Amino acid sequence: MSNWMLFSDQALAEALGWTVLHSLWQGLLLVLLLRGSYQLWPQSSATQRYRLAYGTLMLQLVLAIFTFLLLYEFIPEQPLAEDQWPPLVVAPMPEFVVVEAPLTVWQHLQQFIEPSLPLIALVWWLGMLFFFLKMLLGYYSLHRLRRRYHLEAPASWLATLAALQEKMKISRQVVVRLSEQVSSPMLLGHIKPMILFPVAMMNQLSVREVEAILAHELAHLRRFDYLLNVVQLFIEAVFYYHPAIWWLGHEIRALREQSCDDIAVASTGNSLAYAKTLLRVADHRREQELQFSLGLLGQNKRQLLHRVKRILNQPDKQTDMREKFAVMSILLSLALLVSVSTGWSWPSTPNPEAETVATTIVLDTLP
Repeated sequence: MSNWMLFSDQALAEALGWTVLHSLWQGLLLVLLLRGSYQLWPQSSATQRYRLAYGTLMLQLVLAIFTFLLLYEFIPEQPLAEDQWPPLVVAPMPEFVVVEAPLTVWQHLQQFIEPSLPLIALVWWLGMLFFFLKMLLGYYSLHRLRRRYHLEAPASWLATLAALQEKMKISRQVVVRLSEQVSSPMLLGHIKPMILFPVAMMNQLSVREVEAILAHELAHLRRFDYLLNVVQLFIEAVFYYHPAIWWLGHEIRALREQSCDDIAVASTGNSLAYAKTLLRVADHRREQELQFSLGLLGQNKRQLLHRVKRILNQPDKQTDMREKFAVMSILLSLALLVSVSTGWSWPSTPNPEAETVATTIVLDTLP
């Protein structure tokens, strides 16, 4: 089996490769269970679904670590020194007829996959480093944005912020600034939180609209969403290859914004004004991506439309995912079948000659 220069330990490369492959069916199983929980509890709130989805993401990481620990032996066996070797006793051995048992489906699959395990581990490692580098660049962009010169927010906005903090029981000092570098309101940081507004909105937002925006960003702060988002980005970088994790990450972000919408509406007491504020802010938004920021508008316009309809208690036709999850269920069933097929082989027709040879194993024994 070929070995790649990045992994000097062959056992490490193989364990990583198998962990990547096993994570595929593990992630599909977890997502299917999450979707099933939605069907069992259709009246669950956005916050409850968010906790389930985020817990599913964390469980995926735990399962991958557990799988790796099972597959990789950290303490290899040390060879004995020459003076510790037992005395060599040579004795004539009886002759045996070697009867090879038929390979199981799992053994056939292992023989097919094992030569590619170091390459799988190498590709996973390089891809993960790429996404970690992307995270570092995102954090650097966020740090630069915080350090830029920003205009002071109007005094009326600060008074609204103080009233909301008292109502939402947030004692941490929050800074509100106006920036030319952003096109929609967003929260930066958790220990020293800063809420940025676009400069263009300073004279276009009413006091009620400012209150709605601040309530949403303070909801992110109260829920520790900034820190949880950092952990989520880390896990997504580890499982960057996994379609189920892509879907799960999108679901977590959508539920996060919905949960903050609920808190903001409860704090302001006016769902209609809040929905109008979302649409008004969306008109000023331009495409920008800051991984570590938590913006008011979320990810895309389609998600924003769903949020507005949800706030106004309007029915929203969801995309029918039954066909997609039917395919995922088939793939998951095949993966589970392969995983548990150790020791199981395809039924074969009996061979009388093989049975005769098997019953007569020892042809010649010692006197």
